[in-house]
Amino acid sequence: MKWLLAIFVLIAAVFGAYQLITRMPLGSSVLPGTQIDDLNGVAIYYNGGVNQSHGRNLSTGGYNLGIRYQCIEFVKRYYYERFGHQMPDSYGHAKTFFDQTLPDGALNEQRALLQYHNGGTTMPAADDIIVYGPSLFNPYGHVAIVAQVNPYAVVVAQQNAGPVYSSREAIPLTQQDSGYRLGNSRVLGWLRLPPQLNRALKLNATTGSFKPDANFVYRDMVGGPYFDEWYLEGDLVGRTTLKLQREGKSGSLAVPVAIACESRTLTVTGDGLVFGHIAISAAEAQNYLMADISAAVMDNACASH
Repeated sequence: MKWLLAIFVLIAAVFGAYQLITRMPLGSSVLPGTQIDDLNGVAIYYNGGVNQSHGRNLSTGGYNLGIRYQCIEFVKRYYYERFGHQMPDSYGHAKTFFDQTLPDGALNEQRALLQYHNGGTTMPAADDIIVYGPSLFNPYGHVAIVAQVNPYAVVVAQQNAGPVYSSREAIPLTQQDSGYRLGNSRVLGWLRLPPQLNRALKLNATTGSFKPDANFVYRDMVGGPYFDEWYLEGDLVGRTTLKLQREGKSGSLAVPVAIACESRTLTVTGDGLVFGHIAISAAEAQNYLMADISAAVMDNACASH
């Protein structure tokens, strides 16, 4: 009985110390609520102790963004400010953002996001939500936003990561057979806007055109940490005056294109430019449009077709 009592007292002391320490700023001179970083213009704030609470943050329309400066508040505010996205279920701890009963690639209806399992066939992408499961000293889990991806690592941006982590963290990324795995055993998987929802949220109904930051369609890894990014501009409602552009390691490329959603074909309709000033023929430009790029353009432009 004495041993049991001693163990109980020890457990209670450890739990009490944890609760106390995680509600303190651990000697930091930075005040809670101070902006320490941002991702795509969305601010990341310092929380102090990981379990400190600074009141609930609501949008002007009353949407629950979460407890100020916690990890969830940044993730939901990021999707709300950047995409206008509101989760049907706006509550729950971080670990509940991932429904482990759903198959890989299924729609998580509580969050209105597609869900991919760690180790599945879908590679993480910028703007995805990374969901972590609980740990010994964190029963609530954690969430973060993917800031960058390369063949070897995923860099996340996060709020309230704890006293020994910063607002940015690189997680090793490996490809095993046909699957992609983040090398943190706590990572359950990642969430992503469905293409049709992404398109609907970003569409400017007045002009029928996509906003400048909303026309990204594909990231092509070209070796090492380097990549090309492809963008589609023009009237994606009437699918007219379309231009496909590439920026990145391979240099700039701009070509006029036509899209046929029924046959899922992408065709260059005129001469293009590489490096901003070198003219190329339509036939030469067509050679740049590999199958993966064409498929990504179809998914983006024909989502509601």
